Amino acid sequence: PIWGLQTLAVIGLAVILRLNKLLAFAASNISIPPMIPVIVLASLKIGSMFLGHEFVTKDYLDFSNMGNNLMDYIVGSIILASAMAFIVGFTSYGVLILMQKRKNG
Repeated sequence: PIWGLQTLAVIGLAVILRLNKLLAFAASNISIPPMIPVIVLASLKIGSMFLGHEFVTKDYLDFSNMGNNLMDYIVGSIILASAMAFIVGFTSYGVLILMQKRKNG
């Protein structure tokens, strides 16, 4: 949810948590340009569901309504980012554990 600052945030957290900075940087770059519309629409959909608003795609794609939908986007992007971090993090951890088990025996 912090467009343009995710690299600084992830590198800072990697330093604080003593994680691999290169892997953290690579993982922070999932918001590549072709994915931005998908991420924005998913954030708007999730935010509208969480806040109890009706989601009408044509209203969200109208830039004149952007200010009206800002809270939906902010809430949705925080929920989406948190959920994806949890899912991808635990999936990656599981894959690494399986690879370690295969390597050891």
